Amino acid sequence: MAIKIKLGDEFLTRCPNCGKMARHSITGLKEKEWRVKVRCGKGHEYDMPIDRANRLVELTKGIEQETKKATPPRNFVK
Repeated sequence: MAIKIKLGDEFLTRCPNCGKMARHSITGLKEKEWRVKVRCGKGHEYDMPIDRANRLVELTKGIEQETKKATPPRNFVK
């Protein structure tokens, strides 16, 4: 399995500590255990499996690309 994520990557998911949807960022890689250290936007830190974090990062990047394409410029006139 190729590791596509890197430190500082962000994704949106529900925090298991506070139960709120929050932006998470990757703060550490534990390659021997196949886990990453993740920090919630509210300040909670916990471990997550690499494959789950990888999938969430890809999903978030895809959503951001789609929103960039779908949003017309502010001065757009029909």
